[in-house]
Amino acid sequence: MSADLAHVDEIPDYLGDATRVKEDRAEFNPRRFDTAILETDCPECGRHVGALVIDGPDPVFVDVACPHGDCGHRWTERIQ
Repeated sequence: MSADLAHVDEIPDYLGDATRVKEDRAEFNPRRFDTAILETDCPECGRHVGALVIDGPDPVFVDVACPHGDCGHRWTERIQ
């Protein structure tokens, strides 16, 4: 066996960071927030919209986006 092939067994850990993030992520609780749409007013275009929930809710805030294609503004909304 050649000395050049001896290092082939050392494969870098490409998925290490992704695996740690997945393991640290909390399980999804569907009762915590039972809808993907929050009825509110978009601060950018001013329309009353069913904003799409992007992330959350944490105890008080949720990240949402305006569903209108010509706007698409993203913001954080207080829910409590």
